[in-house]
Parts: sequence; structure tokens; C-alpha cells
Amino acid sequence: MDDWKREFSRAKYYLSRHRPDIALKKLEKALAGCPVSRARDLARVLFFLGITLRKLGLSDSALKSWSAGSRVDRSSSAARMLKRFQNEYGMKRQPTRDQDDWQAFFAIHLNRYIRGKSSLALGTLAERDMVTDLIRERFLLLRNEYALEHLDTGAKYRLFHGVIIVFPRFFPDRPSSEQPIWVDFNKKHRMLPDDTCFCGSGRPFMQCCGRAPGVSELMNGLL
Repeated sequence: MDDWKREFSRAKYYLSRHRPDIALKKLEKALAGCPVSRARDLARVLFFLGITLRKLGLSDSALKSWSAGSRVDRSSSAARMLKRFQNEYGMKRQPTRDQDDWQAFFAIHLNRYIRGKSSLALGTLAERDMVTDLIRERFLLLRNEYALEHLDTGAKYRLFHGVIIVFPRFFPDRPSSEQPIWVDFNKKHRMLPDDTCFCGSGRPFMQCCGRAPGVSELMNGLL
């Protein structure tokens, strides 16, 4: 048996014994050793990696794993899990549509704020509270200005990205804190939220390469 298969088998064993911490280490080794030419096997490893990450409370990372698995094999279990737990913004599904909107708006602007810091991370709790309060205040104003419930997700995605929030700066800015401009060079046009993602996943851009990092990822710092 190949080493990666052995690690994969052990990972499933520890996962069945409710030891996701050990399973995670085994799955990392299996993922590193699985040949990229074996798409179906690679997608299975990514499926179980997502299950393990979710059990560890890392839902955003689980979505990233299932997203990678769905790119490798669109008919895989990873693709089905992604469809079940991901919302229309490409983030973790929330109990209500309004909470989905808030999560997306918050992540977009928290991402912009953090990318303006040399540390690429939030510092004190006071800073976190200040930034959260400013973003929440702007979201509530936006919700009063527009009937968000009557807009489709693509329209809200563009609206959220178009909002400018002026944050107080207590640190030197990075050279550029702007979001990158995504372009499909094959089709020679700028990517729109509802466009099929250029990576080949078959999903809308805003759910795939254009999604904002998950809030938990941002709170722990961007790499």
C-alpha cells in the first residue's frame, strides 16, 4: 500500500474514533502524498479533510477544502458538501439571509482594513471592537438606504464592494490596501460576480476565487 493511502486509512480510523486532531495530521500527509493525477482520490482526501476541519470548529477552512475538492472533481462528495454548507457569497451559510448579507459585508470591509496594516492582523480587542462597530454602523445605514431583500446576490455583492468606509489609522499604511482587479484574460474582460469563475470550477466568481476570506480567517490574520 502506498504511504499516502496508509495515512488516509489511518485518518478515517481516527475520525471514526472522534479524534479529529490526530486525523488532521494524517490527512495532511495523505494530501501531500496523493498524486495530482488521481483526481477522484484527491477529491476524497479533501472531502474528509473538510469534515475533520469542521469537527475542529474551522468551518471556513472546511469550505476551502471542499472548494478545492470540487475543482478537482465536480461530482465528488466535496462538491456536495460545498453546496450544502456554502451560501451564495461563497461563505459559511448562516441561519437567515440577513445574516448572510451582514457576514459578507463585514468580511469585505474587514479584509480591506486588515490589508492596510503591515501586520495583516487585528491587534487589541479595542481595535477589533472599533472596526466592528464602524462596519456594523455602515451596514445598518446601507440596509436603510436599500431594500436588500429585493436585490439578488450579485447586485448586493457589487453594492457592498462599492461602499467606502474611512477607518481611523493608528499605524503606517501599507503601499496599497486596495482589492485586486480580477480579469479573465482568456475572455479579455473584468470579472463580474455572476460570471463563471475562470479557474474552471463551474461556480460563480463571487462563490469561488472572488469570495471574501471567512471572518474567522480574517480575525486570525491573513497570510
